[in-house]
Parts: sequence; C-alpha cells; structure tokens
Amino acid sequence: MKSLRVGVLLVLIIVAIVLIGMIAVPIINKPDKVVTADITACQHYDSRTIVRKVVAARTGEHEGFDDFSKVQDAAQKAHLLVDVDNASLSDNIWMVPFSQRSDTNGTQNGMALLDCSRDSVEFGGI
Repeated sequence: MKSLRVGVLLVLIIVAIVLIGMIAVPIINKPDKVVTADITACQHYDSRTIVRKVVAARTGEHEGFDDFSKVQDAAQKAHLLVDVDNASLSDNIWMVPFSQRSDTNGTQNGMALLDCSRDSVEFGGI
C-alpha cells in the first residue's frame, strides 16, 4: 500500500513538473518587445543601415558589419543587389526591393520586409 502511494505521488510530481514546463516555456521564449525609441530610430534609418540589415539577414553574416565595406563584400559574394533608392516605409515596415543572381536560376527579384516593430527582416519573391 505504501509503495502505491509513493508511485501515485511520483506520478503527480511528474505531471506537475510537465505542466509547469508547459506554462513556463512560452513565457520564457516570448519575443522581446521592441521599445518605442528603437522603432522611431528604425523609421529614420539611412540607406547604409537598411542595406546592412538586409544583407545581414539574407547572408547570415554579421561579423565586421560595423565597417560598410564588409557589408558590400558580403553582398557581392552573395550576388545580392539591394535597391535602397526604391525602399519605402509603411506601417513601421521598410519594403526594400532587391535582386539576387544565382548560377541555376539567373537573376531573381524579391522584396525584403524590414519590420521596425519586431526588429526582423523577412523575404518574399525569391
């Protein structure tokens, strides 16, 4: 009888731990909110900052991107051309046209969406 109680108690403890984990994981992994000052800064990015963000997101490279020549080198290696002259801002999202050349698909055009409110870049069209 005592071993049955111990077994039931262990099962209840395991269930409690699992439930706590199910509640805690979404709270811990909740994306940080971008503060208003960062959103305002993003809305006023200069062309180099926009290119830096798009190239970093597209290539996965970030090292040395404080030096703009490294950004240009990474873009050239990836055959990536960011058309910052035609970038536009709407509802806290920079829409930045770009093209990328590959040996198999030729040159393809796409759109980078630089979201100021989430501090993220997503790509469409390619």
